[in-house]
Amino acid sequence: MAKKVKMIQCPHCGELNPSKNKVCKNCNESLVPPIYKRKWFIALIVVVVLGLVGSLFSGGSSSDDSSTDTSDAETTETAENKITYTQYDVTDLFDELEDNAMKAEKTHQDEYVEITGYLTNIDSDGAYIDIGAEENNYDYLLQNIQCYFKGSNKDKQKEVVMDMSTNDKITVKGKITSIGEVLGYSVDIDEVIAG
Repeated sequence: MAKKVKMIQCPHCGELNPSKNKVCKNCNESLVPPIYKRKWFIALIVVVVLGLVGSLFSGGSSSDDSSTDTSDAETTETAENKITYTQYDVTDLFDELEDNAMKAEKTHQDEYVEITGYLTNIDSDGAYIDIGAEENNYDYLLQNIQCYFKGSNKDKQKEVVMDMSTNDKITVKGKITSIGEVLGYSVDIDEVIAG
């Protein structure tokens, strides 16, 4: 089945161009907005600011978190046999969010998913990983899904990631816990599969 080509309008002459084009086929002007007007740049600024604010307030003990994680994991493990994961390529989720964030939120909030993409970031504290599109796919530059290690099997999940590098292909099974047009998707991981 042929994939539908997304079209964008040239801001200079109004000609329709495939979204992968960087220059208008009619007037040869740039179709790429300046860096400060791009969604990913705004999202990056928000993530950096939230990360700084979060690190200032997260100096508390982690012993309370581990007891909560274990009880949540036991609930998930007992129900795991009944969970059905819907498969997605990471770029399909990005496209849905860009096309209509409200619809993406309504469709995917609290959904159990199996997302295939590429490892783009590994948190040094082992709290989360980010998955995104292939490194050379500039249409999705800096768009990531933040995936958090949760539950009693989080050490097993981290072991899988420990043997990986950024840009390695990865599949994550888990539950989408939040969706936003700026921060994108967040997922609580049930399982990590390398390759």
